[in-house]
Amino acid sequence: MFTYAPGVYNPPNGFYTQLDVYLNESEMRQLIGKNGCNFKYLTNMMELQYIWWNKKSNVIELWGRNYDLITAKSYIQKYIENFKFAVPIKRCNAVTPEELNVITGFIL
Repeated sequence: MFTYAPGVYNPPNGFYTQLDVYLNESEMRQLIGKNGCNFKYLTNMMELQYIWWNKKSNVIELWGRNYDLITAKSYIQKYIENFKFAVPIKRCNAVTPEELNVITGFIL
């Protein structure tokens, strides 16, 4: 029997597909959500057994019944396309306005 362990890679023995993603780590963390809330929502909504982001290959793994995977893959792709990502905060180590000018190329 399959048991769920949050944050631990433990896929079920079953049908599998994957979705290539072209997001950076910050965007993926937002997509997954705090404590995996968005992935949990998608798992339940699409009646999947398991969703996992494979950080190494940058794919989202989907596990479930064969006929659910086709619909789920399409739905999740649209979910990603419509997801509202937070704008990343850009930081620099400039101490003075002159250093900031050199880094950014702008004159303040």
